[in-house]
Amino acid sequence: MEPSAFAIGIIWFIVCIILFVVYFDIRWIVNLLFRLTGLTKPRKHKRITFLDKPASFVIMGILTLCIIFCIIDAYFVEPGLLSVTRITCTTSKFSSGSPQITIAHLSDFHLEGWRALHDRCIARVNAEHPDLILLTGDYLNLSTSAEDMVKLLSSLKARYGKYTVLGNWDKAHFLQSYFKRAGVVNIEGTIVPLTIGNQKITVFGVEESNERQLEQLVSQLNPNSYNIMLTHDPDLIPKASNYDSIDLYLCGHTHGGQVRLPFYGAIITLSRTGKKYEMGLYRERHLQAYVTRGIGMEGGLAPRIRFLCPPEIVFISIKANK
Repeated sequence: MEPSAFAIGIIWFIVCIILFVVYFDIRWIVNLLFRLTGLTKPRKHKRITFLDKPASFVIMGILTLCIIFCIIDAYFVEPGLLSVTRITCTTSKFSSGSPQITIAHLSDFHLEGWRALHDRCIARVNAEHPDLILLTGDYLNLSTSAEDMVKLLSSLKARYGKYTVLGNWDKAHFLQSYFKRAGVVNIEGTIVPLTIGNQKITVFGVEESNERQLEQLVSQLNPNSYNIMLTHDPDLIPKASNYDSIDLYLCGHTHGGQVRLPFYGAIITLSRTGKKYEMGLYRERHLQAYVTRGIGMEGGLAPRIRFLCPPEIVFISIKANK
């Protein structure tokens, strides 16, 4: 999914503001140096009236500080933060008075080396003692971090198992042997029925954007079981909402945009659905869907930044209707 023209326009607008502020700062520094050294100024150029007014120094100074703050936050602060989101889903498929089931949902690690964030992620998940850990792909930016992936996933503990699907970044890597070593089961294209306590839960995995596979798997679901769909991106949410047998849809991919603007949200999501399902909890008819911001950052040539969009672990409590 290519960025929209509007998103590209926002990016260019931000770039132009930054370039203008940088130009002003350079111009101010050069003039200051000439005054301090007593050197003759170079040939006079046409003056920009606004930039020569005292108020402009205050305004541009504030803008400069804001840009510096945003750069520091995006590169050095937010990528290392870890936020925890908790949601509760109720269902009539669980018997009244039965204990709730806790799920940890993680996605988009995009590993390219070990970070302190990963230690905090492990500690936070294991402190919750989840019944299930459900993972929705994009593990590696670099193949050389495959052992880090094994270390991270094997350190995560769940009473009833760890299940995953693949993301778009995972297609270039051969991860099956690493999943096996980490105790993670790749369920893409398959259905896994579980009994937790006396409750029936089914977890099934769909390849990203694969509508035909979704149709095939839905035909095999037990309508009396609480059915959880794992896939990498939110593209299939509208399709999945047409099936009464699917109760919960979990995915990642968008990173919440990774860079967000106040009052607007994600600039780019790289999803076919655009901003419609950029992050968080959505309800389509009976279906509840959660799109997590994930843990890591886009690989390749993309800058390793997060702004107003910290990494996220999601804990989901499923319990009976009152």
